Amino acid sequence: MSTLYLGDIFERREVRDMLALVALASDGSGRTLPRVARFPEYNVPLREVRAILQAAKETGREFPDAFISLKSTQAVGALPHNKVGEVTTGTNGAASVIGKEGNTSTEGLARLTYHLARVAHLQSAWKMLTHYLFIHSRYLMPVLADGSSAGAQRRLAIYQLLQFIHNEGMRAVEATNEPDARRAILRYVRRLKSLYEDKSLRPAPISAEGLDAVRLTTVHGAKGLEWSCVYLPYLGRGYFPAKRQYEPCPPPVGMIETFSDGGDNKTEEGGDAGEAQKDTHLEEEECLFFVALSRARDRLCLSRAERYGGSTSKASELLEKIEEHLSRAADSAATWHAEIEENVADVLSKSPPQMPDPKPLFTERQLGTYLKCPRKFFYEQRLYLSGKGEETAYLRFHACVYETLAWLAGERMAGRLVEGSADAFQESAQAQLTQLWRAKGPVGHVYESFYREQAALMVERAVRHYSRARGQLFHQTWTIERPGALISITPDYMELIEGAGGAIVLFRQTRTGKPPARTPDDDAYALFYAVTAEHFPQAHPRVEILYLSTDEIIEVNLSQRTINTRLKHYDNAISGILAGEFPPEVSDHQCPRCAHFFTCPKAEE
Repeated sequence: MSTLYLGDIFERREVRDMLALVALASDGSGRTLPRVARFPEYNVPLREVRAILQAAKETGREFPDAFISLKSTQAVGALPHNKVGEVTTGTNGAASVIGKEGNTSTEGLARLTYHLARVAHLQSAWKMLTHYLFIHSRYLMPVLADGSSAGAQRRLAIYQLLQFIHNEGMRAVEATNEPDARRAILRYVRRLKSLYEDKSLRPAPISAEGLDAVRLTTVHGAKGLEWSCVYLPYLGRGYFPAKRQYEPCPPPVGMIETFSDGGDNKTEEGGDAGEAQKDTHLEEEECLFFVALSRARDRLCLSRAERYGGSTSKASELLEKIEEHLSRAADSAATWHAEIEENVADVLSKSPPQMPDPKPLFTERQLGTYLKCPRKFFYEQRLYLSGKGEETAYLRFHACVYETLAWLAGERMAGRLVEGSADAFQESAQAQLTQLWRAKGPVGHVYESFYREQAALMVERAVRHYSRARGQLFHQTWTIERPGALISITPDYMELIEGAGGAIVLFRQTRTGKPPARTPDDDAYALFYAVTAEHFPQAHPRVEILYLSTDEIIEVNLSQRTINTRLKHYDNAISGILAGEFPPEVSDHQCPRCAHFFTCPKAEE
């Protein structure tokens, strides 16, 4: 059944393709090359993409100029036109471009270089994309050849993107304070995504009303519209009405107005603010339910499931309120059942992979990246893409502090920073911070004086804490053996303290921020316990976190069960890496801030 649903436009494949192209031509890192190189008309294998990225890194060239040094891109001017190829449609309805003499990787790379050379100099993202799509490349050929509703939606999404860039280009420059219009639009998209301000781009435009497809829309998006038949699913308790979300900044008592039970007059809620918000939330959900019901002219289908995921569910209380008007009871038995049988091949594929011998070595940082997002690990460890994101003034401020802390650790190990010399050492530490600040700090930023003052205070506190060592200090990398691999970790601070009650191995992580409301939670803390058990079996571990913003030290205590669980997380990460499993970890909060946002194909999976 054909459907019409653009959804989140910045998550669509064709839109991500175009944004990746803009990034490749403007940010210099080549981070989006793995995506652009896989366009059908280029089809450059990932192994060659990796070689190109490595060559660019070794020569210090930025993209797209890095392509100039490639021997395979010489004499490419005629390729895009003489070997354009034909549009063919496969059995699945998808169109692709195939060269008349075979789309080899050399030809594809040459074609990509040729196209970039024709559009990379255009400083407007809109001009760059329109020239690329309508003059130079063949990207649109399979899109135009696809007569299905999916093809129509792809064309519509590209049209929406071009309209957005044309209308919002100048606003993006002003909002991001980025003089390069292409980089400005990329930063603007990230901002819209991270602040959830891209919803206005999701509804299909009026020009799409003629498409023969079932409309998929939210209740909010359906306001003011109606159809002959409407299907309303997900009417399980706890799902519709949706559960009230926690509000970190609730309105003051007396601000919320609700309807009284006895009449039509509004009365101000003078009781508990939480109850007032709860009543208001339920009223809003009832209004949404009415909007959904009233969109149908002739036929309305209401549906719920008996199970959502692994949990059973009763009928929504909203269904119960209109039960007398329904043909069946709200909690009546299901009329359709789906039996899901697990494929035997899938079960076999889940068996643990055979581990190579000798065991591979992973750093804690590498495994930590995989645990956060396996696809990010793939980009940075397999394709050697930089994971460094946009350097804001805030991040540059913290980077200067952390580099100063690393210098302090070296001075402490060399014996030049001891408790008796801490006061005299403060001047040297501040001089080191000043040197780093001039080179890497947020110089000239409107809040530079505030950042600089806080950085100096943090370094002063760090010197005081770093000079109080009572036992033997260690600043080295430790290796832990796990079933599938070896894990290496280098603690920020490690001290072996001998006492009458036994030996203690103190691990202290230094953070520039403030303590969280809850006890800090990080899988790496379990590795500190493992280091102690493997290398200091007679000692007891102690894990602390020093927060320089507040000059507080928080102790982290882990039970053996928690330690085993977190070590198991690392074991699972190792198994996933060795099995070649790199799925994206989707996060509305983290993805727009990720360095690989325009490369990652998470929306396609």
